Amino acid sequence: MEASRVLAENISLQQNDLDEKIEQAFKIILVRKPSKFEKTKMVEYCMKQQEFFTENPDLLKSTLEVGEFEHPKVEVDKLEAGALMKTILVIYNLEEAITRT
Repeated sequence: MEASRVLAENISLQQNDLDEKIEQAFKIILVRKPSKFEKTKMVEYCMKQQEFFTENPDLLKSTLEVGEFEHPKVEVDKLEAGALMKTILVIYNLEEAITRT
C-alpha cells in the first residue's frame, strides 16, 4: 500500500489529465500502455474513488497516512492522490503485475 501511496502522490504532482496519470501508472507498473478498455475502467474507478473520498474525508486522511516513506514537500491534491492510490492498488493486483514482480 505504501508503494501505491508514494507513486500516486508523485504522479498527482504532474499537470496531466487523470487519464494520462493512469496511463503513466500503467507504464511504470506493467511496462506497457493500458488498452482502451483498461484505461476507461481505471478512469471510471478513480472517479468513483474521488466521489467516495469527497463523502468520507476521514477515510481519505487515514488512507494517505499509510507507510513511513515521506510525503512530497510540495502540497498534493489529496483527493486525487487518494483516488489514484486506490486505482494504483488495482493495477498492482492485476495478475500481470503479480507475475512480473
